[in-house]
Amino acid sequence: MATKRFTDAEKWKDPFFENLNNNFKLIWLYLLDDCDNAGIWNKSIKRLNFHCNTSVTEEELYTIFKKRLQPITEHKWFIPKFMEFQYGVDWINSNNKAVISAYKKLEQLNIIVDNTLSIPYQYPIDTLKDKDKELEEDTVKDKFKVKDTSKVKGQLTEEEYNKIMYNGKR
Repeated sequence: MATKRFTDAEKWKDPFFENLNNNFKLIWLYLLDDCDNAGIWNKSIKRLNFHCNTSVTEEELYTIFKKRLQPITEHKWFIPKFMEFQYGVDWINSNNKAVISAYKKLEQLNIIVDNTLSIPYQYPIDTLKDKDKELEEDTVKDKFKVKDTSKVKGQLTEEEYNKIMYNGKR
């Protein structure tokens, strides 16, 4: 059965999407197309890299999309805004068969509990001041920095990190 989805024509003006490099723009579109009707993506980095002709790691993927993707199991990731965008603001009370099917999937994964979305909120309510943002950015850079010239598996060089995070503009 063919799956059809709504797409947001305004995404090209969204600062998040606008600041992604072309590979990550393609990956984001792929994730939205490859997830099921509940916004659950059966994680396959190998398949993603094949279809998008990229070579991203799971760590890079999570770093770039951590505000847009929520790991819920080792093999499943959830796109929290997917349901509202595809089915409308009041989707949770819908009698549409597609929505009911998606709702049941979310219940089975304990994403919906007692008719309420139950995903842990990842971000603090208070926003960081500029100095704190710079400190946090330096901490993240240090986390991905390779100390020796021999590259350690799973770590990025500072150049690779900047290319991913700043689209090569830093």
